[in-house]
Amino acid sequence: MGNRFRHRRKQAVTKTHSAAIKFKIQHNAATSPLLRLPGEVRERILIHTIGGSLIHVKTFHFGELLKKGFSRTENSAFRHAICVATQSEQTAYEEAVSRKAVVPSYDSPLFFVEKCQARHAMCSMCGDEPLPLAHHANRIPTVSLTVLGTSRQLYEEATFLLWTTNIFSFDDHESFQCFLWSLTPAQKTKLKSLHISTDIGDQAKSRNEYTPNFHNWGYALTTANVKSLHGLRNLYLCFEQRFGTSYSNGDQYNFAKQYQDVDMVPFLRMRALPLTLVTVTLSDDVFSILKKKLGDVRWTAATKNEYAEKIRTQILDPHGAEIVRAEIDAKMARYRRKREEDKGHTLALLEEEAVKAKTKADDAKVKATQRAQRADKAEAGADVAVAKAEQARAEGSARADELRAKAEWSIQNADFVRGKAVETEVWADEMSILAEQKVAQWELAKLETASLVVAERVEREDVVEGEGYEQTDMHDVMD
Repeated sequence: MGNRFRHRRKQAVTKTHSAAIKFKIQHNAATSPLLRLPGEVRERILIHTIGGSLIHVKTFHFGELLKKGFSRTENSAFRHAICVATQSEQTAYEEAVSRKAVVPSYDSPLFFVEKCQARHAMCSMCGDEPLPLAHHANRIPTVSLTVLGTSRQLYEEATFLLWTTNIFSFDDHESFQCFLWSLTPAQKTKLKSLHISTDIGDQAKSRNEYTPNFHNWGYALTTANVKSLHGLRNLYLCFEQRFGTSYSNGDQYNFAKQYQDVDMVPFLRMRALPLTLVTVTLSDDVFSILKKKLGDVRWTAATKNEYAEKIRTQILDPHGAEIVRAEIDAKMARYRRKREEDKGHTLALLEEEAVKAKTKADDAKVKATQRAQRADKAEAGADVAVAKAEQARAEGSARADELRAKAEWSIQNADFVRGKAVETEVWADEMSILAEQKVAQWELAKLETASLVVAERVEREDVVEGEGYEQTDMHDVMD
């Protein structure tokens, strides 16, 4: 997906070479009542103003905005809202693990784990219809960034707290990816807490090693994107199982788990980050399960928690960076092997085409030579026929007219054969040129293949710290 968002030019507002501005900054720091407060007090004020919240972030495009009542002047952009849920993600995780959550009347304690969507049902950016109408927009609790424009010192302090004390929440890969595109490297580094909620399971009709996750989180959580978030410390993951009828019979648990394991691949890349807090909850939609009559497929709460804890343990693995590096090294080895196989196949095809073209050119030359010989023989026969006709006319023979007609036919036949010989010669020349081109393509392909082999021997590909795997992520998206 291309970047449809116009990026504003980033400016370093905390740096200046102007003596007058520097004097003004020092003067404000010495006279401003807010800036004269102790740093701890000022920090608490700023956190109360722009920090300490879970912020839902959503990307909307022009068509969606227009459909929902916004004016035509609204462009594709981000919308955000402060979470109004009464329960934090940490508390929700602890209740899911301890099985102490209040079970609604329509569900059973044996199966119930609270859905993330239900917990955030009152949040403006969550659910199937997250975009509020224009006349409701002023009721949405949002982060006020006016403090950033008051002074340079407050801008620097507030932006640090904005990225480090808030939890940024996403429920679709496109919003997350566009959000990362809009940030500077420094802002990505400051980002400390992330919340992701998404569906997993039987939503993709066709999956394999290179097309994980129906919601395309594989495109968003690429190696490069994960690497850019090396300041991330807290990760809250909420998954909701989506069951389909494709595995309603047979070994249902293993079949469902197989689909979910494929969807987990992008999220397990976050093992490479130095995370200190990770929560993983796995829930389902009881109404969807009952509607599809898949009650026998439904996992118990204990099974869900066991699977979620397994994912959490893998993400927090202290050797996670080495595991991710080994996985991508193996992926790169497969990619290189496949490329070499493709190159070998291409070389074989080019060699075959070159041999065929050369054989065809040789055959054309032989045929042109044969036709030239036939033309020479026909012209010699025509000369003999003309001589006989002239001799018969000189002698006054009664056969003079007959011989003259035969001579004219011989001349016409000789001209025809000569024309065919010339055409065959031209065709033979064209075949020779084509054969030379095919041979040149083959030789060039061999040289390129040899150059790639040499380059791969001397080039050191660093998986986690390098950018060389970005192209691979596009090909096998991702693992």
